[in-house]
Amino acid sequence: MFLVARSINVSPIRAEALIMQHDVPAYCPKDSLLIRNRGDRHGSLRLHQKPLFPGYVFVLGSERGLQIPDVLQRKGYVVRFVTLAGKYLSLTPNEVLAVSRTEAALYQAANERTRQTPLLKSGDAVTIIRGILSGRKVCVRDVRGRQALVQVTDRPGTAPVFVSLSDLS
Repeated sequence: MFLVARSINVSPIRAEALIMQHDVPAYCPKDSLLIRNRGDRHGSLRLHQKPLFPGYVFVLGSERGLQIPDVLQRKGYVVRFVTLAGKYLSLTPNEVLAVSRTEAALYQAANERTRQTPLLKSGDAVTIIRGILSGRKVCVRDVRGRQALVQVTDRPGTAPVFVSLSDLS
């Protein structure tokens, strides 16, 4: 049985780590997003995690688990178990497992979205979809932040121009 704990002045992700330091199993479901760092020309990815249920942590219910809020409160962190009509609010392991499956599905969906939009590299041939040069095939020479330096391929001798990445296909 997992008890529902509310973290008040500390992030639930941090509260999960603090509780697990005392050898008590805790679980904080996270919504993971892969974010492409647009400023990096190599297109590095970073993982951003935020709690799926902001402010809540699931703690495995035991006598030792019930003493954790007192330990954390002495360190300045406030974590309280949620009560309803005098009883602790709890979830069965199957319900927590269903939450973790949802979390895994969200993480996989974020990965799929990231894979569908390939990064531009120098030498790629693309088409401009908006602006004065719309419909023209261009060759990418360099990518700088949110803009690409492109050279029109069907007109030799034209100067390279900067185009927003959202205007390329």
